[in-house]
Amino acid sequence: MKRTTWILLGLCIVVGLSAYLVTVKAGTASSVPATGNAVPAPLSQWLALSPAQQQDLAKDDPNYDADWAALRNNVWAERQSLATMLQATDAKEADVLAQVDRVSAAENALQRRVTQHIL
Repeated sequence: MKRTTWILLGLCIVVGLSAYLVTVKAGTASSVPATGNAVPAPLSQWLALSPAQQQDLAKDDPNYDADWAALRNNVWAERQSLATMLQATDAKEADVLAQVDRVSAAENALQRRVTQHIL
C-alpha cells in the first residue's frame, strides 16, 4: 500500500474510535432508550403554538399526554421484544415476523394518536 493509503486508514480508525468514545461517554450508546427516558419536547412547543393555542388544545384533548406516554412506552416495549428475538439464536421466522407486525401496529397507533391530536 501507498503511504497515503496508510495515513487515510489511520485517520479513519482514529475518527471512528473517537466517535465511539464520545457516544459512550455521552450515554447514548443504546439505540432503545429506557421507558420514561428520552421524552421529546411537548408537541405544542415543537409546533411553536402560542400559550392561548396550547390552552385550547389542552381543553380540546385533555387525555393526550397520558395517551401519548402509554403508546410511546408500548412502542419501546414492542421494539425491545423484537430486538431480544433477533438476538436469540433459536427464534422462529414466524415469531419474528409476528413481532415485526406488533411493532408496526404500535408505531401506527402512536402516529394516529399524534395526528388525531394535531387535527
